[in-house]
Amino acid sequence: MPDESMNKDGPGGGGEKATRGWLVVDASVAGEPASSVAAVLLDVGGTAVEERSDGGLVTWIRLGGAPLATAEAVREALEARFGPSLRLSWHIAPDEDWLRGWRRGLGPRRVGDRIVVSPSWAASGSRAGDLVIRLDPEMAFGTGEHGSTRTAIRLLEQAGGGRRALDVGAGSGILSIVAAKLGARVLALEADADAVRTTERNVVRNGVQSRVRVVHLSVEPTVLRLLRGSLFDRILVNVERGFIQPLLPEFAPLLSSGGELIVAGILAEEADELMRGCHAAGLGMARQTLDEGWWAGAFTLAAAPV
Repeated sequence: MPDESMNKDGPGGGGEKATRGWLVVDASVAGEPASSVAAVLLDVGGTAVEERSDGGLVTWIRLGGAPLATAEAVREALEARFGPSLRLSWHIAPDEDWLRGWRRGLGPRRVGDRIVVSPSWAASGSRAGDLVIRLDPEMAFGTGEHGSTRTAIRLLEQAGGGRRALDVGAGSGILSIVAAKLGARVLALEADADAVRTTERNVVRNGVQSRVRVVHLSVEPTVLRLLRGSLFDRILVNVERGFIQPLLPEFAPLLSSGGELIVAGILAEEADELMRGCHAAGLGMARQTLDEGWWAGAFTLAAAPV
């Protein structure tokens, strides 16, 4: 059951009135990838997801009605997905705390050697030769604050963007933007309508709209088969392993000679199983990296065993 502290910061029992402001939800689920929990938080109205150092996730939900009813709806959605391992607490914050809360502690951060991810309100502090990505917390997962995103960016930076890239599950669009700034033309696929709008805004904000095409599409094996005949130098997938694993056999036919499939969003303990799936699909690992328990790997056709 959820942490009892859920009700301690909220209003009392029945008869509560609609409240303006924000419901600030703090959730954690033992043994579950943060990306899975974040996806549910976004589905129930979260406007961004911040991962704390202890692994908990915080999101802000705009209140349009009774806070207790909103909190109960969030609890029910999370509990239905994750069961008794869920721990949840919440409190109410006024409108003026929203922007201040998100900006606090969010400044430019260097990811890799020359990729700098910076919110729009801050000076980037970049050096000559850096590529600056302007990204604010919005309704999509992936701002460079999370280990899974950082591992993907580092592997992509090492490889370069190539000429054509495919971003599967684009989220905030951060990997599409990095690939475009590294020189690629990018096809970005995303199933969530809110995330599509966020990606489109971020693409324009970073001036790469002529290089990134965003498509609202749920990615399944049959969808990837329709792309056969189009070869990509980079395929980028920063999503939970349960989503990636069934798609692995469909990625190899889409890779150009010497191209790379970069997979991220994988817990360190899941890496071996993911690698076995890649090898079975005719892909061999070229490089790997780890960040705060999150693993990512780059796979190529050229490195696959004979």
